[in-house]
Amino acid sequence: MSNITNTFNNIEKYTIDDLEKANVLASYESFTGNFKIKGHADVNLSSPEIQKIFYLFKRIESNKDNDVIILVNEKSINNTQYATFKRRLNENGYNLTTYIISSESYESYAETEKLKSKSMDTEYETHDFINEFVKASVERNASDIHIEIRDKIARIRFKINGSLQIYLDWVDKQNVLNATRVLYTVLAQEKDKTFDETKNQQAIVPISIIDSKGKKRKLRLRLQTLRHLSSGVDVVMRVIEMKVEDREQEIDFEKLGYTNQQAKLIKRLIARPIGSTVIAGITGSGKSTTLKNMIIYINQKNNFEKKIYTIEDPPEYELPDVTQVPILRQSGDKDEVIKGRILDVMKGCMRADPDVLIPGEIRDAETTNLFKSANQSGHQVLSTIHTTSAVGIIPRLEGFNLNYRDMAMPDFLVCLIYQKLVKKLCPHCSISYQEFNQKTSNTANEDIVEMIERFKKIAKDEEELEQIRFQNEEGCSHCKGGILGRTVAAEIIEVDRTARGFIEKGKISELEDYWLKLSDKKWGTENMVGKTVAQHGVQKVFAGIVDPREVEREFMTIDQISLYRELIKNEEEEERNIDSRKAFTQISLN
Repeated sequence: MSNITNTFNNIEKYTIDDLEKANVLASYESFTGNFKIKGHADVNLSSPEIQKIFYLFKRIESNKDNDVIILVNEKSINNTQYATFKRRLNENGYNLTTYIISSESYESYAETEKLKSKSMDTEYETHDFINEFVKASVERNASDIHIEIRDKIARIRFKINGSLQIYLDWVDKQNVLNATRVLYTVLAQEKDKTFDETKNQQAIVPISIIDSKGKKRKLRLRLQTLRHLSSGVDVVMRVIEMKVEDREQEIDFEKLGYTNQQAKLIKRLIARPIGSTVIAGITGSGKSTTLKNMIIYINQKNNFEKKIYTIEDPPEYELPDVTQVPILRQSGDKDEVIKGRILDVMKGCMRADPDVLIPGEIRDAETTNLFKSANQSGHQVLSTIHTTSAVGIIPRLEGFNLNYRDMAMPDFLVCLIYQKLVKKLCPHCSISYQEFNQKTSNTANEDIVEMIERFKKIAKDEEELEQIRFQNEEGCSHCKGGILGRTVAAEIIEVDRTARGFIEKGKISELEDYWLKLSDKKWGTENMVGKTVAQHGVQKVFAGIVDPREVEREFMTIDQISLYRELIKNEEEEERNIDSRKAFTQISLN
């Protein structure tokens, strides 16, 4: 709220956020303990009874002790204690400013202030509870923590291998709500001052835990709150472990899930000193991990003699011999302010003699323009973007006002990647095709029967069919429920001269057709040139790495994937027929 004014004589309601945005409290601090007024009994400003009514703030500068602010609950403006205290301040020459705070905002502020004071005194149960579920999320390899608070109940779930799993089922909400308030108000950084269940808020929570092996683990929780209907809130935290990466570690893209052919292609393309590589995928698709490995590989191949800048919001890894520039957030920052800060940092990096720039996510016209500038100034650029295919990166960039002609320039776009994570079977307990077929031969589940028939149709022979493995949901000592993490399924387009010709004319469908025709049209080979991310998923099925049901869940049914491939085969056959007819006509004429 602009123009915050003295409301002593002008009754108007505010929220705590209004005061923070106007920097009203920036030069003041809360007064606690006994407050002495000449000629009157002391007033204990730390008592719960007083704090339900009002809070007193005093000037931080020692020479302005008489400058004070009162925040009063709108419900208490006619309270006798409040009226008496205010009258005595005026009688003793205090320069008093009063702000009447809406009851909802005041009570939220009072609750968080109470939690703050409590956390300063003792390591009470709420902190133990937080450490307990954060530790559990790390040891279960959860990517995210989902706290779901409703009217009277709450639960906590972990996102593990792409699926939500219950940690704490529906219980009375109070302990979970208290933990959420402590996380936000006491532990979090880069946030609003108070936790407000009615607003969508963001924060960064740095936290350390001791795992079951006695090892200290430093974490950064990226927190987002979302209001649920009229009386609830979701708090979702991305779990990021702040590891210091080893500069000498072996970079193996095949361990991430790329085939040998794809790994070699990536290494060849990112070895080029100019041009951009763009990695696409949804949130949680492993883009940051792939990007981290690319950065370390580039550094190693150049003997750590390249100047590499990353711009991160927030940093997810600590990389050796890389300058990582964080985007610093402050309380009350709007999107426009954050965007401006990112642009300023990017411009600064471009003036700081870079060799490689990693500007973070391409998310709008402004970041796209900087991405373009970095490319055209002769730097190598690595970035990420949200879209649903490698080819889809082109129209996505065009939608951010990057024209096709610029994208088609030599050494502008070098490599386009789209990736997705799929569940990886435990090799120790997965079930063979024969075992699974026996278990389901008498089943009444038509979906499973039809799925098996679909795979029978595309397998080249019985031997290939026998390579297929299925999840053993009972699991074993090596895994949980038959799953051992996730693996990358990906499609990679090398932007060659022909591809640039289609891009320049904005012919996206023709670009896709050209790339698909490069495929060897074989399901089981590791040669993924011209093959979609879904076809890579099928290749993993025939390699016994992924359950066929997982591929159909994450992409489409196998017959739909094969139809996509058959479309290209039919087009090629039609082209051959046309060529044959032309040759026959020419012979007849002669």
